[in-house]
Amino acid sequence: MTDSVSGVPTVLRELTEVDDRARSLTARRQALPDTEQVTALTADVDRRRSELAGLRRRSDDLDSTVRRLRQDASRLRERRREDIDGLRSVTDIERRRDLRHDLTVAERRLGEVEEAMEREERLLAAFISTDGEPDKVTAAVVALETAVAERDRARDVEKAVLADIDRQLEDLAAASSALRDRLPQDVRARYEEAERSTGAGAALLAGNLCRSCFMSLDPQSLARIIAAPQDQLVTCPECDCLLIREDA
Repeated sequence: MTDSVSGVPTVLRELTEVDDRARSLTARRQALPDTEQVTALTADVDRRRSELAGLRRRSDDLDSTVRRLRQDASRLRERRREDIDGLRSVTDIERRRDLRHDLTVAERRLGEVEEAMEREERLLAAFISTDGEPDKVTAAVVALETAVAERDRARDVEKAVLADIDRQLEDLAAASSALRDRLPQDVRARYEEAERSTGAGAALLAGNLCRSCFMSLDPQSLARIIAAPQDQLVTCPECDCLLIREDA
């Protein structure tokens, strides 16, 4: 218990209500659903951006591969044509044998290149717009832009909610400061000491329960507190927090 201070219980009750509201708002600010949504949407944007970059790389790689295969096929066709022309004009047996061998190699290699080129062209076709449908890259760009817009809208909502909470916290801080100034210095010191150690400078005594440490008071301590005059400050024997009796 502490000394009798006229009017202080009323100020303490008001201060506790203000500070409880501030703590509640602070906790809400730290675990705001809007912030969680922004975080989730930002992760989705990052994922879509990564997917788009991967699609662009894949599309570029396929395009480069198809161009290279087409060039290889063109060179092999030219080589085959030259071999055929050579066989038509060359009469030397050794030279004709070399030309026939080179023609066989060129035709086999050309078949392999054309098969690979057809396969890569089919893969590349998936990245090209057909029948009015957007290609994969364009579809990914649209999906990314949609995700960014959704995230930005969520950010605007989060910003507005946070601004409102911050305004309320500023008002509560001003009210708390004014109420603390109305407390005697020794009471204020005890309030702020308890606030630092338990998180609350004063708490409601609900029945036999301290709302600061949530410990039930033993019957003897409770009896002493109940018997104390209404204008006498009392403290919790468990956490030493100033107690506000329901009938104070």
